[in-house]
Amino acid sequence: MGLLQDFAVVLVFAGIAGLLFRRFGLSAIVGYLIAGMIIGPHTPPFSLVGDVERVHTLSQFGLVFLMFFVGLELSLSRIRTLGFSLVWATALLSWLVFNLCQFFAYMMGWNQVSSFVFASMFVVSSSAIISKMLIEGRLSHERYAQNALGITILEDVVVIILLTLLSSQVHISAGDHGDITGGPGKVLGLFAGFVVLSVVIGILFLPRLLKRFNRTGDMDLKVIIVAGLVFSAAVVTGKVGFSPALGAFLFGVVVSGTSFKHKIEKSLMGTQDIFSAVFFASIGMLIDIKTVHHHLWLVLGVTAFIVPIRIFAASLSFLVTGSEFKTAIRTALILTPIGEFSYILAQAGVGAPGSGVPDYFYVIAVGSSILTSIISPFLVRHADIIADFTANRQPAFLRKSLGAYQVWLQEIVRKQDRIFWWKLTSKRLGQLSIELLLLAGVLIYSVTIQQGIKQLLVDLNLDFSFSPYLYWLVIGVVCLVLFVAIWRNIGALSMIYSEACAGREAQARRLRPVIELAIQTVGTVGLLWMVWMLFPVQLNGPWAGITVFVIAVIFVALFWRKLIHWYSHFQYSLNQALSGPSPSISSMVTPQQSEFWRVQLAECVLPDHASCRMKTIAELGLRPKFGCTIVEIERHGALITNPSPDTLLFSGDKLLLFGANNQIKPALDFLQSEDEPVQSASSISESQLETIGVLPESARIGHSLADLQIFAKTGMQVLGIEREGQSTLNPAANHQLKAGDKLLVLGSKQQAKKFRQWLNEQS
Repeated sequence: MGLLQDFAVVLVFAGIAGLLFRRFGLSAIVGYLIAGMIIGPHTPPFSLVGDVERVHTLSQFGLVFLMFFVGLELSLSRIRTLGFSLVWATALLSWLVFNLCQFFAYMMGWNQVSSFVFASMFVVSSSAIISKMLIEGRLSHERYAQNALGITILEDVVVIILLTLLSSQVHISAGDHGDITGGPGKVLGLFAGFVVLSVVIGILFLPRLLKRFNRTGDMDLKVIIVAGLVFSAAVVTGKVGFSPALGAFLFGVVVSGTSFKHKIEKSLMGTQDIFSAVFFASIGMLIDIKTVHHHLWLVLGVTAFIVPIRIFAASLSFLVTGSEFKTAIRTALILTPIGEFSYILAQAGVGAPGSGVPDYFYVIAVGSSILTSIISPFLVRHADIIADFTANRQPAFLRKSLGAYQVWLQEIVRKQDRIFWWKLTSKRLGQLSIELLLLAGVLIYSVTIQQGIKQLLVDLNLDFSFSPYLYWLVIGVVCLVLFVAIWRNIGALSMIYSEACAGREAQARRLRPVIELAIQTVGTVGLLWMVWMLFPVQLNGPWAGITVFVIAVIFVALFWRKLIHWYSHFQYSLNQALSGPSPSISSMVTPQQSEFWRVQLAECVLPDHASCRMKTIAELGLRPKFGCTIVEIERHGALITNPSPDTLLFSGDKLLLFGANNQIKPALDFLQSEDEPVQSASSISESQLETIGVLPESARIGHSLADLQIFAKTGMQVLGIEREGQSTLNPAANHQLKAGDKLLVLGSKQQAKKFRQWLNEQS
């Protein structure tokens, strides 16, 4: 009963606190944290949850689901559409903030792991708070707001990398020199190999599994399977040596690339809300009120340091990647709030044994998050004023330098687009990188996977005596498929680069075969060296290696066409995942508001009892009433672009509205107005079939079904008519009633009673 009681207490108090904080215009996350502080073991006499171990258990459940939904919003196709400029801006922003915070930690005298945790806590902004601010300010479709949202998406990847590096740091500080410990280069290499291997395995197998369940129509079973796989992915990742959050995150990324994303997201949305509240409340339970009071000035000092640091770093990052000065400032002001991932990183550091991270890091993370969530809306509301003020006071030499720098960047992009060999090789280089990482992942983690399978078979009391040979045969075939794919890509790249290097002169043409052969030789030798260094089985002497090489060459020669066929299937599945499902409004539309036009785009979701539901766009008359236009509709994951005037609107539709600044607000109020909910007279579970006869004195005799309008008047559906022993199912609208007819009708018991009285009314 202990865990059940704790779960009930956490949800009730978190719900009440979240509701109160939303009423005051603050994030519900802050409310969850405060609720946890009140009911936690450090706040007598209100310590309704006193077992710290159970608190950690609750937080682990919450963390797994939270990271799954973070991954669900980050598909591979969405990462690709963000563009390299945002990727570089995110990398530079993270590097600057991390190093400046490391300097602050050094001045405070903290140890290496504590400094790493402190710096990591402030690298990432709060996507939940930022998206809420932009939606409430109707800024979601401004260019600088879209840049900020793109940064928050890519920062999720930064969090996963930081968690991996932090895990390695903790292992080293505790004296554990396992597989994932070592320098940052080694750890990131292992991390990249594991990520690519996990994602590719998920891409190849998960869609097939979901399709199988989709044929049965058992959505509840699909949800159960997905939830079980989320926790399984977290467990497997933890056993490999990485954070369990990584497994849940990667599983969400794989699911987001399938056509089932929206169904799964909708089915698990309530679960996400529950476990997110549990996670943040459990973080609050770990905070001692006395510690908050003792370190209050430290929290204020950290906040005063981190807000200008993040604004400076974000502004510089966007300026370096070619943004205009005002756009860079506006974007930077949005990225100030610290949020949910700071708690995750603080928990990973403080909760790790032997890390030496002080407990008051929880207080720093939560306190700075609360303060920045209060400061950020003020900065966003006055972003234009602050940007104009800063732009008007920048030195003339800085303005000229930035202008020249932007022209230089644009020229580089134009030259890059004109470089023929770059166009031919850029995509192939990306494929080659993925294939190399995948091959490395298979080689590095094949033994770990074998041990996991062996343990599973032992637990199931199955014989494992012959399974290793079959397992290593499969691993060998997979490696050969990837080896052939990499070798083919190296060959194609060598042809293109030899053509580009040699030129068109007659003498230079003679160098092309030499250059091509040199590139192929270097690439092949490097590939063989990588396989030799990462080979998972210990080889006894050089002859064993030569034997394996000869067997591999013979296998490739015999099954060359088959290997190419298997690789083609793999490449097709990977391309499908990268192209992703139908884009949504928020991910597809990124317009820029013009200061001259004074227009904007705004999103709204039609509520359940919206007054405009089941009406066409023409019937609403938005353009003559408000001067606004519905330019896109997102419905169950499908995007309707430029909808026609006769398009019907339904509850739950996500609309993209275009109009002038002063027209959007009244149009949104009109679209989101609701009718008073009417208690339904029946539901599907109450509907029943019933046969009702037409009496000779009925006034309905001689009238057609269309004239009678039975459903509109009584709510009953006529499904069949029996006349003189002959039955007619789904009768036509012109079918006339006669005395003695027996009608097969569908409706509730109350509707049937009303219908019987109405049908046999006398004229």
